[in-house]
Amino acid sequence: MSTRLALDRTLRVAAFTAAILAAGCGGGGGGGSSPPAQPQLIQITSLNQDAVARATAATFFSMTGVRALPVAPSPGAKARANGVNEVAMHALAKVTAPDRGAGAKVGRLDVYSETLACTLGGSMTLTVDDRDNNLVMSAGDVLTIGFNQCREDASTMISGTLMLGISSAAETPTSLQMSGTFTYQQLTVIDDGYTSAVNGAMHSVYSESVDPMGTLTIRLSSTVAAGGLIASGSTPVVTDTFTYDPGFASESIEVTPSTPTPPGFSTIALNGTVHVASLGGRITITTDPMTPIRDTFGAPYPESGQVTVLGIASRLRLTVLNTERVRVELDANDDGVFEATKEVLWVDLMP
Repeated sequence: MSTRLALDRTLRVAAFTAAILAAGCGGGGGGGSSPPAQPQLIQITSLNQDAVARATAATFFSMTGVRALPVAPSPGAKARANGVNEVAMHALAKVTAPDRGAGAKVGRLDVYSETLACTLGGSMTLTVDDRDNNLVMSAGDVLTIGFNQCREDASTMISGTLMLGISSAAETPTSLQMSGTFTYQQLTVIDDGYTSAVNGAMHSVYSESVDPMGTLTIRLSSTVAAGGLIASGSTPVVTDTFTYDPGFASESIEVTPSTPTPPGFSTIALNGTVHVASLGGRITITTDPMTPIRDTFGAPYPESGQVTVLGIASRLRLTVLNTERVRVELDANDDGVFEATKEVLWVDLMP
């Protein structure tokens, strides 16, 4: 892999990962606090099932954002996700542009650092530590991207740091795979009234491949590292903080055809335990790999998928019926029978 391509690809992964945890975070508060004590799982009842359903939806949206990686935003993506995606991609374009000037040219990566102005104010600093001096991003190398009130449009600002420690990297003409630890240091996004911040680390495996028809498939499998990961922020009507326990797993896949028809889509599956501040305790989320949450590009909300939320001797099952409605089923005593069922609107789950 050439130095140029290695740098370009690594930055794409970094930008993609930044947006995954920042886009649409339904969180609250300032972030950066220590993980809370280890309370038991909450009990899910008819009184709190709506709050649990909303928190579950927000948890998925705080871990989504696969569509951040393509060269251009997905058509019709939700506005509050799009802003985050555009910031990451504009920053990527600035760093990988071939005409950055003679001062940007280096004969070897070694430790390379450059600060670039963002379009509407602020800056972004890229540092590449080529620890084995082999002129490609390989095991042991470290990439750091620092955002300083970086504005790429009038409504969006990003600050904080994303560090990528690479443990492996391999590439063919039609595929790439890279693994490492992504560390988020108060990575904060303010986007049109929505604020999110991420702190912690995830062990991740990233891959992309192109089939003979030109369809691009991107996959990111991540597991929260020891110490947990905190995603926090606020929306105009919702405030919350999510602390993901070590071992919490997220798998995001995006499929982008080479032509507009059929449209591209993304899926996400979450499995693990998360502390939700608004609930005052933990819930365990389980997603069957056969029924991930699926979102077609351009649709306002996901169109299919099923998730089960476990509490103390209780469970809640959410089934996406279409882009407008979700079925919510409550098993308040965990006897295997869902005694209460109702349908709710996406706009109520994600206000």
